[in-house]
Amino acid sequence: VREFLDVGGGSGAFAIALCRKYPDARATVLDLPSVVAKTTTIVAEESPAVAARIAAKGLSATFEWGVPDEHYDVINMSYLTGSVPADTIAEIYRRAYRALRPGGRIIIHDFMVHNNANRGPANAALWALAHVTVNPQGAGLAPKRIVQHLSDAGFVAPRVEPMIHSLTQLVHATKPMIASL
Repeated sequence: VREFLDVGGGSGAFAIALCRKYPDARATVLDLPSVVAKTTTIVAEESPAVAARIAAKGLSATFEWGVPDEHYDVINMSYLTGSVPADTIAEIYRRAYRALRPGGRIIIHDFMVHNNANRGPANAALWALAHVTVNPQGAGLAPKRIVQHLSDAGFVAPRVEPMIHSLTQLVHATKPMIASL
């Protein structure tokens, strides 16, 4: 990974971990301006070699990102999809597609119920219910919904994996090396 974009990256923890491990990696954290103010403080506590390779952009993921097309190897969205209005998710994934290099990967991590919402898991369903108070325009998340949005944006080879038992799941997919016609 040479270029990493963390959309809704909060504290910058993923960017920091990546840049600590890979000395040639660069990362950009995109989050709300009030969050990015704290992100820059946290990143500044890192060694100069790490901090110099992490940038932060303060804006909403639902706005135009102002990042170059086909620039990033990996785009991470942890706890973002459940935090934005449901009608913005498709466009956010299309922006990610444009920003990724061919062969790049998108990683979606969030609270998700099973594809059959009547089957739980209870903890993820309870989180989704509680989250309605924060994001009343949000969508209940299930892996098949995320996979469909990613496929509609042009991503291929989606995979779903459990992350935090009975609470979160990981969905990742790839931008094809050659765009389909």
